[in-house]
Amino acid sequence: MCVHTVALFVFMEGEECVSNKQCYTVGIYCRLSQDDASLGDSTSIITQKQILEKYVREQNWIIGQIYVDDGYTGVNFERPAFKQMIQDIEFGKIDCVISKDLSRLGRNYVQIGFYTEMFFPKYNVRYIAVNDGVDSEKGENDLAPFRNIINEWFSRDQSKKLKQAFRNKAMSGRSLASHPPMGYIYPADNKDRYIIDEEYAPVIRQIYDWCIHGKGMAMIARELYKREVKTPSYVIYERFGAFASVHENKPDDKKYTWELGQIRKVLTSEVYTGKLIQSVKGTVSYKNKSHMVKPESEWIIHENAHEPIISKDMFDLAQSKIASRKRPTKTGEITIFAGLIKCADCGKTIRITNRTEKRIKNPRLISYMQCNTYIKFGKEMCCSHYLLYEHFLQALTASLKDCAKKIAFDEHGLIDRILEQSNFEGKAERKRREKEMTKTRKRMTELDTLFARLYEDMVTGKISEHNFEMLSNKYQAEQSELKDKEASLQKALSENNKNEDDVKKWVALVKKYKDFTEFDRAMLNELIDVIYIHQPEYVDGQKTIQIDIHYNFVGKVD
Repeated sequence: MCVHTVALFVFMEGEECVSNKQCYTVGIYCRLSQDDASLGDSTSIITQKQILEKYVREQNWIIGQIYVDDGYTGVNFERPAFKQMIQDIEFGKIDCVISKDLSRLGRNYVQIGFYTEMFFPKYNVRYIAVNDGVDSEKGENDLAPFRNIINEWFSRDQSKKLKQAFRNKAMSGRSLASHPPMGYIYPADNKDRYIIDEEYAPVIRQIYDWCIHGKGMAMIARELYKREVKTPSYVIYERFGAFASVHENKPDDKKYTWELGQIRKVLTSEVYTGKLIQSVKGTVSYKNKSHMVKPESEWIIHENAHEPIISKDMFDLAQSKIASRKRPTKTGEITIFAGLIKCADCGKTIRITNRTEKRIKNPRLISYMQCNTYIKFGKEMCCSHYLLYEHFLQALTASLKDCAKKIAFDEHGLIDRILEQSNFEGKAERKRREKEMTKTRKRMTELDTLFARLYEDMVTGKISEHNFEMLSNKYQAEQSELKDKEASLQKALSENNKNEDDVKKWVALVKKYKDFTEFDRAMLNELIDVIYIHQPEYVDGQKTIQIDIHYNFVGKVD
């Protein structure tokens, strides 16, 4: 459901009350969320407006403003139209609020109690829930607090049912996406499964073909722009009226301008091989709608869920090409280390060159390595970093063999050491964070309970309204701090889990290549991110060259 916020002014100049009764300037509040869809047309925005406008006209009151939050949950009160209404009350623009029932105002019974029992009376605002028979001018409604509790329970129950319904749908292999990815469409009679879109599937195949034949993402983006191929977000805009771009008001500005992120998303999405991956993200709770990435163990994956646009081999080859950074030499030759070896001092490429060694008795062709900056500009810009290629290969081979040996000897110990070496959190720190998260969430639950008891004490007269407001402000401030702390802990734990997963991926790669006999491009691209060559040093006449190997997933491993 699209989210809309509407504030409709209907108070006409010269309009006035026509009876001797007290006249109110009314704020009509309407709300509808996705959870309310199951209730049918009786809760629609149009229906709410009709009921409430009719009620106001019958009372001969003035409609000052109609506030509409379409697509917003009632569990929290961070709703644009609701916040606008509260501001208008504070400025004295309206003195009566009307909603169809209490649940339209909200489904958090503590917060609802605060507004109906504290805020509205403070500003002399009359509140009416038409269908529930609640009217603040007629005194307290004994059933109102119970209705609020039931409304919140309903929201929690609906959230559970909705999550389970979505999960069941995903488990059955049906799509949860509102829009299919570019290259696919939903058939007219089935909105759950993808079928190939003959109009744009060729674009996906062309992008993969360009990638496999050496074109980078920037070059592909330029080629698509030159051919006036519409972007995925513009295709969505054309077909569904939604435009996923920062240029929401000017979609034509992005009609053919492919961003590198869009190219990367196409080239790294396994959906084009027929795989469907869902339930990757979720919300913290029915009250906190912040999104968080779930552990991979909770993802729902279906192989062969739909017809593939590209083959698995083509996808894997594209990933290899993306990982590789092939740069042709002047002769057109591409070395297996092209783009992988850098100078530790200037950061530029280390060039591998061949020459004939003539100073020895039997001249032979040798390969050596030097800094490209030094070759071009001399020692004033950088040092030579001279190193025999065969010595470099020996050092790299020794490093990989040593890693494989350590993994075979103590895999778990090595993982822990790499995590600590890389400043990642160790097991003790991770357990501390998990314990802190449990403690934080427990306190948040306690505060909800304390807030509810506090409200009940105020209603029953055990504490004054002044004390209630003072304590509730204190609890709300603590709740806000705890929410921030929970989000920070969740982020840290997620990052830590990712780091540990990355180390395990590196271990798997080292195991994969533990018996290699010679290097090849695919192996190097999978294993290595970059290699830095340092300038030689001489200690007691002994020449030493430091080589830093930064592996994929884990970085430098000492």
